[in-house]
Amino acid sequence: MSTTAVVWTVVGVVVLLLVLALLAVALRRRRERRRTERLAAAEELRGTAADQQGHVAAAARRAEVADRTAEDARARADRAEHAAAEAHRDLARAEAEQEDVVRRADDLDPRVDTTTDDYTPVTGPGMKASTTREATPGSTPEPTPEPTVEPTRAPSHRADPS
Repeated sequence: MSTTAVVWTVVGVVVLLLVLALLAVALRRRRERRRTERLAAAEELRGTAADQQGHVAAAARRAEVADRTAEDARARADRAEHAAAEAHRDLARAEAEQEDVVRRADDLDPRVDTTTDDYTPVTGPGMKASTTREATPGSTPEPTPEPTVEPTRAPSHRADPS
């Protein structure tokens, strides 16, 4: 190899090394610029998140109030359900007491046949016996004695303990 060829080879290698060095510097700067841009974007997002903290706290307070309101409503509904159940129990007792009185009256009334299978004591408005005895021709119905009814206690209304 001649000296000129060696010089050109050295110059070529040096130029190649300079180009590679310039590329490495350009790539490093590009990475640094991207890193700086990403850090700036991250800081901007953190700032936006910090700005939203007030909205998040307000939403949390509204959710807490709504939870308490719902719990209060559930408690009121539970109390109302218990009161309704008690009222239905009182109604059933009152109806049973009324039916007992009607049965005793029907037992005393000679016009009512309480021994048939279809006998049902009639309660409520316009209470009339459901099954009557037929009078035989030529007979007169017996006078109806006044039933003696024991006074019944009115259902007690207990105050809601809640």
